[in-house]
Amino acid sequence: MSGFVHLHLKSEYSLLQSACRIKSTVQAAKEMGMEALALTDRGVMFGAVSFYTACIEAGIRPIIGCQICLGQPGEAEGDDLVLLVMNEDGYRNLSRLLTKSFLSTYARTPRIDPKDLAEHHEGLIALSGGMEGGVSRRLARGDREGAADYAARLHRLFGDRFYLELTDCGREEEKRVNMALASLSRQMGIGLVATNDVCFLRREDAMTRRILCCIGEGRVLGEESDPDAERYLKSGEEMEALFASRPEALANTAVIADRCRFDFSFGKTKLPRFDPPDGKTPTAYLNELALAGLKKRLSCGDIVYGGTFDEEAYLMRIRYEQVVITSMGYAPYFLIVAD
Repeated sequence: MSGFVHLHLKSEYSLLQSACRIKSTVQAAKEMGMEALALTDRGVMFGAVSFYTACIEAGIRPIIGCQICLGQPGEAEGDDLVLLVMNEDGYRNLSRLLTKSFLSTYARTPRIDPKDLAEHHEGLIALSGGMEGGVSRRLARGDREGAADYAARLHRLFGDRFYLELTDCGREEEKRVNMALASLSRQMGIGLVATNDVCFLRREDAMTRRILCCIGEGRVLGEESDPDAERYLKSGEEMEALFASRPEALANTAVIADRCRFDFSFGKTKLPRFDPPDGKTPTAYLNELALAGLKKRLSCGDIVYGGTFDEEAYLMRIRYEQVVITSMGYAPYFLIVAD
């Protein structure tokens, strides 16, 4: 059994970019004998819970992550970066980053501002993003100095939680970039990791994924921007053969997987903390808001009881509802919703 772990994988929640369905992907990984698997959909974590549940049922350790687009909100394009959740702090930070990206940008893939990443990076492992990542893109166009500077900034931010990502789908450009990445790794003391940026299950599914890309890009077959036929869920043995000259990059997949130990906790209600003003209790503050709302509606003539205004009847109803809400411990929930 190989110790290789796929750490860069997109599912159907990467709309029109991946042909991998979560249940089928997890089942295929199980049949290959894999002990862990990551989900890194592009710009979203919509499939995280389904993926987690499917992995637990299959006896595979799930790794929650995301392929983000790093760049200023107004930029035409950004650089890919893969973020993997190590613990609960990491999950919260990744959730914050994605929320901010959707609130601040309107591109097909929302951007994450580098300043926000600097603020919310704890508990996360970063992979350089493959050929669309900031390091590899600069190397591909011959800008070694720019690539080194970009890698250094991420290395300063993440420390030993940052890895340079090697991919090999058979393109000469990848081989050239991988050699440069290995050189940067030695020069800067940054770890290497091998991935395949998985977008479909089997080699024969490549056409399905090509069609999805064409639909998403408004092109016809043969004009799609990324027609790679090698980005399928390769077995550990296939990946070991592909990166036989980089055993440290293969070994680091298991090292990274072992560092990611986040678990969802189901069956428990988790609400944000609501602190009423002036030290008031949630029950007292909710009652205050209810009475203020009643006063406002009575003064506007918005509500009637039995055809006529009856303030006492409404007061009695508020007191009754207050007892029910308080006895169930729901006062903070109503205040959160009101806020």
